[in-house]
Amino acid sequence: MDIKGTAVKSTQDYVKEKYPEKYRTWLGSLSPDIKNDFEYGIFSSNWFNLTNYVLKPTEKVGEVVFEGDTKKSSF
Repeated sequence: MDIKGTAVKSTQDYVKEKYPEKYRTWLGSLSPDIKNDFEYGIFSSNWFNLTNYVLKPTEKVGEVVFEGDTKKSSF
């Protein structure tokens, strides 16, 4: 399933705004291709794979920000 870039961007924006000190660690925890896309721009008009661009990065929020508690990363 694919979703628009606006939904993908919300995860990145959440980490940047709420946990700026952990943003780089979170970004570094992503797979290289996903990390690259987040670093160089997620465009609102593009379509992205839900699992790779939202679900997995959200799990990483739990691992990095909430010390492994992925349930807390369901923002």
